[in-house]
Amino acid sequence: MSIDYNNKLKYVVGFDLGHGETALIRINLNSTNKIASKIEVDNKSNFITAIAYHPTKGILIGESAIKTDGVKESHLAFKRRPRPDNDSEYQKIVSDYAEYIHTKIKVKGEITDDNTLFIIGCPTDWSKDIMRAYETIFRDHAKIPYIKVVAESRAALMNSIESGNIDTKVGDHLQGQALVIDLGSSTSDFTLVDLKNRKAEQFHFGNDLGSSLIDKLIFRYILNKSKQKDKLVSSFKQSTLVRNRCELACRKAKEETFDNPNSTSSIFEEIEVKKDKEDKKDKEDKEDKEDKEDELDFRGKLTTEVMDRILEQPIKDLRDMEKIFDKNFSTLPNNCWKEELKALLQKVKQLESSKQPNMLLLTGGASRMNFVKIVCKDLFPMAKLIQGLEPEYSIANGLAYTGRIDVRSQSLISDVKQKLKELTPTIKKQLPTLLDTLAENLTEFMINSIIKPVFEQWKETDESIAILKEGVKDEAKRKKDKMKDKLNHVLRNSLFSIAEKFHDDNLVKIADEYDIPSKSLDASNEVKKIFQQDIDLSIISEFIDSEDLYAIIDELEGIIEHILVGVIIVIIFIPLMLFESVKWIWNLVSGDSNEGSREEEKKKENENISSDKKQKINFDEVINKKRDEIVGKIKQKFADNIKLRENILKAAHDVIYGTIMKKVDEARVFID
Repeated sequence: MSIDYNNKLKYVVGFDLGHGETALIRINLNSTNKIASKIEVDNKSNFITAIAYHPTKGILIGESAIKTDGVKESHLAFKRRPRPDNDSEYQKIVSDYAEYIHTKIKVKGEITDDNTLFIIGCPTDWSKDIMRAYETIFRDHAKIPYIKVVAESRAALMNSIESGNIDTKVGDHLQGQALVIDLGSSTSDFTLVDLKNRKAEQFHFGNDLGSSLIDKLIFRYILNKSKQKDKLVSSFKQSTLVRNRCELACRKAKEETFDNPNSTSSIFEEIEVKKDKEDKKDKEDKEDKEDKEDELDFRGKLTTEVMDRILEQPIKDLRDMEKIFDKNFSTLPNNCWKEELKALLQKVKQLESSKQPNMLLLTGGASRMNFVKIVCKDLFPMAKLIQGLEPEYSIANGLAYTGRIDVRSQSLISDVKQKLKELTPTIKKQLPTLLDTLAENLTEFMINSIIKPVFEQWKETDESIAILKEGVKDEAKRKKDKMKDKLNHVLRNSLFSIAEKFHDDNLVKIADEYDIPSKSLDASNEVKKIFQQDIDLSIISEFIDSEDLYAIIDELEGIIEHILVGVIIVIIFIPLMLFESVKWIWNLVSGDSNEGSREEEKKKENENISSDKKQKINFDEVINKKRDEIVGKIKQKFADNIKLRENILKAAHDVIYGTIMKKVDEARVFID
């Protein structure tokens, strides 16, 4: 579904549905500032990604989905890529979760279906097809009409720019490569971004190294240390809710350790032991001591030392947890979490020098681990290390900023396209001047570069006028490419002027409205470059024969040259006005003023003329008498050639239009 970027859109919401946590950020499109505000759902702006179904309370999300008793079904950290086959269960979980949030934030009355664009994040390595499938879940199942899925790495970059962590405007002075390291709950994404153009290159490795693996390693450590391990395992297999509560307790302890490395975090979850009716009746009257023996809890302490040991434990050890978590852990790496991260960053380090990052952007909850920064600095000592103050909101912020830029970019494109409707009339208005300039330059080239050199050589011989005419023909053919280059140069400059004037008259105002450099929309130099490359668009103008042409060149059949000028093949002629009358030249060198017959002229044309007589002729004086007439004839011939005018108009329009639209696309990096 294409998004209608119209005036109805008032808000952009960055919807960071992460594997571990969810956050939403809103930006008002109509506001002059770019203040991002947090959106609360059930009084929380950041909450765990969890959903449960309760028989009386309905859908519960966040911590309530894990802590509330009596739920029938619960899901924790459920984000993953949609499968191409029947994935109805996953679609229901995600759509119910998203629809619940969407409904809650609409209750406040500001956000509606028609005025808000939701930007959803996804790992950078998701393909276009996967992104479309994910988008469909939100649009068709969760009933969010305006939705767009974008890469989280782009959001991380935008958050760093807008938050001031990158203090130079992108596309202005900022150069080089930024490595976006997104250490999320389920995946770790490594994306290299061209800082000037914001073009990203995804590395296809490390996708399964998520910080939730650390939660599970802590879970495994506590479980293996418990004297009630067998009973706990039995309880986890009976209830995913119980397992989710214990895993959540491990996650919280991990985050406390990240935030306060010198603290000791306690993990405690009391688990209700389920007994059948017969057991309860038989043991109703037993002593308290016996009751205590049936109490079950999941408890432990997480110190810095314990966390260090867990982080040095091979991730593959989780394979013995497959039945408890109902997941396939067979592909987990042999390295510990710290070493696996280091190995993945080493792969980036091995890239060619041109792709070495000069900036590292750290995002995701796991980026708060102190050893992450140490590893990054060891491997990339010259790179600037950037990490936001609130990593839990960084992606949501970036998604909102990305959405705002996308909306404004589409609006810019729409405004420029509207203005480009005036391009054809502008070119038509300038076309007569362009053709006159071509005619004047063509005349000067033929006179000075073709006719005059041949004439001056002819003067030194006793050859006839017929030989002179043949010499001019041959020289014109020999210098066809130079003639083409000359006209090509003239046409380039003319179209450059047209593009420059169109920019000054129409696009400068648009650039000012969007607060982007006016030169970012100036396509005149690029238009010139296109014609310098002699790109042939196969636009051929067929010369239209006319009696006027043959009257001008008289008995000379007219040397018709096919000249390719940039993208236009123009068929031109050599207007040898100097020789339009053989009798006139003969009289000039012989002093004979009698008219005579055409036969006499033909005879005289083939008679040799001594060089002494030819020396009387001053070429410049002679040609100056005919120059204006020659130029006028060529101008008229260009003006009468409808096909030529149409082809120049189309070629000029297509090149200028296409180049301006390319410049608009490039100018999007300046929009904020």
